[in-house]
Amino acid sequence: MEFLILGLPLLVASLLFFVTMHQNGLSQSQGRALAREALHTFVNSANDLDGYLRVGQLIDRYESEKKISLEVKDSEFPDGKLAAGRPMISFTIQCQRYPCISPSNQVSIEIFYNSTDGKRIEIARARSSVSRWIP
Repeated sequence: MEFLILGLPLLVASLLFFVTMHQNGLSQSQGRALAREALHTFVNSANDLDGYLRVGQLIDRYESEKKISLEVKDSEFPDGKLAAGRPMISFTIQCQRYPCISPSNQVSIEIFYNSTDGKRIEIARARSSVSRWIP
């Protein structure tokens, strides 16, 4: 009887805690994997525009809800940041210099979750460099 009164509520509370921690860790792991894969896709593209489109397609497949809408033009590169908006997931790619796809260039990506109240919550980030042997 004492177990039902004292032990069962503690058991249920700790079970909920561990399930929540597992879900949080799993989503962080998936976010880091998505960021690494998106960055790998970008740095192995033929040019910047192709890279943005391929990353958008990758995230589109990951999200698999809505089509990507990128409006990227060469004139949008000057501040060192380009963002592609998505309904639930967005990404920002920053380069050390432009064009991004140039030998030994440093590239980083940030993946965000767009909450319903308009806030962008960072999921993960990754950083890599473009091969020095690209043409």
